[in-house]
Amino acid sequence: MNDRQAMESVPDPGPDSDANTDTNSHLNGRSRGAVKSAQNALAVFRLLAAERDAALSQSFDLSRLWLELCRGTWRFHDTFPTENRYIALIEEPRARFPQPLKACKLSVLKRVLLGEAPKAVAIELRMGLSSVAAAIQDCLLGMGIPGRLSQASVLLTMAVCAAHRPESSPTLGRLSRVELNGQAYWVVSVARPDLDFPVPLSHAEAAVLRELIAGRSHAQISRLRATSRRTVANQLATVFRKLGVSGRGAVVHRLIQHSVSHH
Repeated sequence: MNDRQAMESVPDPGPDSDANTDTNSHLNGRSRGAVKSAQNALAVFRLLAAERDAALSQSFDLSRLWLELCRGTWRFHDTFPTENRYIALIEEPRARFPQPLKACKLSVLKRVLLGEAPKAVAIELRMGLSSVAAAIQDCLLGMGIPGRLSQASVLLTMAVCAAHRPESSPTLGRLSRVELNGQAYWVVSVARPDLDFPVPLSHAEAAVLRELIAGRSHAQISRLRATSRRTVANQLATVFRKLGVSGRGAVVHRLIQHSVSHH
């Protein structure tokens, strides 16, 4: 019996009864158990992917990641950082003839990923800012990224830079293959560009910057670091000032360029 069937089989004794309280506690416990089990399974899968990346990977042209995403032949399944790399699990859609993403929308996403401000893109293309946001969102969904652009993996930015600005971005990553429950995934990884900074940062500033680059919001960083949102905002403002940038996208480009010149 699954959770839904279990819920449907429980009689409703009314909102004020002790039986209802006991039932809710029981179901909430089951839900928490299911979530915990899923989290454990994901952690094990990530560990397996990281081990495969370290032991059995080969050199990989990052521009291919961008090309496959645009063609609709690859989609992000999961992304996560390790101590020194960003890793993406890539799935291949089951459709026999995957649909490529629309060129007009991809053009918008590409320009923003390459560092142009959405407002500037909207003005030049004579689009509303909401239309630019919608085009970006549609492309991200087609690539398997359900959130906002600020939550997308650094791998996406590095892939588009490798395809269109190879002189200012690392062009090589690593590629391997992993299987779970009969489903095979590509494992793509790159060296983290946020381990070395072009200017000195305090420990706290470096920590909040890495969390921002990983895709976390100010609120999430605040909870993770047990501090206020204002403190997080102030720390990031200091980081932006030191780096001479104005936001997450610009920070990512600054660090990518630094990783090329530094190494």
